[in-house]
Amino acid sequence: MAKQWSKRKVDFVVFVIGIALYLVMTMPFRLWVQVADITDMRPSAALTPVLGIVFGLPGAIGCAVGSIIADLISGYEIFYLICNAACQLLYGMVPYLMWRKLNKEHDGSEFRLDSIMRLLKFCLVMLVDAVLAVLLTGVLNKAYSVTNFLTAQTLYTFLNVFDAGLLFGCPFFLLIHFLEKKMENLRNGNHDKIFTFSLNERLILNVILTGLGICIVIGAAVY
Repeated sequence: MAKQWSKRKVDFVVFVIGIALYLVMTMPFRLWVQVADITDMRPSAALTPVLGIVFGLPGAIGCAVGSIIADLISGYEIFYLICNAACQLLYGMVPYLMWRKLNKEHDGSEFRLDSIMRLLKFCLVMLVDAVLAVLLTGVLNKAYSVTNFLTAQTLYTFLNVFDAGLLFGCPFFLLIHFLEKKMENLRNGNHDKIFTFSLNERLILNVILTGLGICIVIGAAVY
C-alpha cells in the first residue's frame, strides 16, 4: 500500500512538472519565435515524447494539460484546445509504446543513448512522432480552415517537430536518466556511487550543445 501511494505521489509530481515545463518551453517561443504563420520553433516538441517515453501516462497527461492552459492563454476556442490536448496525449503515448517495443532491456539502461543503435531508435521514434504531429495538426487546422492539409507550411511543421525533437530531446532524455539514477542511488543509500555518461552519450551532448549554441547565436543576430 505504501509503495502504491509513493508511486502515486511520483506520478503527481511528474504531472505537475510536465505542466510547468510545457508552459515554460512553449509560451516564450509561441510569442516571439514564429517560423511561419502556423508554427514556431518550440522545445516542447521534444518535451512531450521524452516525458512520455520515461514516465508514460502521467508525463503525457501533464503536457496535454499544459497544452490546454497555453491555448487558453493564446485565446483558442474550447473545442480546438481540447482536440489539441488529445493530440498531445497521443504525441506522448505513441513514443512510450514504441520505445518499449524497441527496447527490451530491464536492467536500468533502457533510458540511455549509450549506443549507435539506441540513438537510431530514438531518431526513429522522433521521426514517427513528427509524422504523427503533422497528420494530427494538419487535420485539425484543415477542419478549422486555418490552412490546407498539405502545403509548404506542413513541411515547416514537420521539420520543426523533428529537428526540435532531436536537438532538445537527446540532451533532455539524457538529463532525465541522469537525475533518475541520482535519485535511485540516494534512495538506496549509495551516496558514493557515481553515475557517468558513456563516451557515445558525451559525444552526443557535445555535438548537439555546441551546434545549438551556434544556432542560438546566429538566430539572435538575425532576429
